[in-house]
Amino acid sequence: MARVMRDATVEATANKIFRSCGASWTSFDEFSHHHHWESVVNAWAAGATRSLTDEDRHALVERLQIIDADWITNKRGE
Repeated sequence: MARVMRDATVEATANKIFRSCGASWTSFDEFSHHHHWESVVNAWAAGATRSLTDEDRHALVERLQIIDADWITNKRGE
């Protein structure tokens, strides 16, 4: 299945999810970050008005990992 969400939609949705959940703080291991955000996106998708394609989920997880890493880096730099 092809990705349905546009980049702007992925960005906006990832930001909303991040604001709702906060940073992962799980570890700096990429697997842990991916697993954390994969779980969050799956939970969010269960209540979504339409089902997400695998590509949509991957795009959201990827964007959330970037937002999370940036946030953690900025907090540590304060």
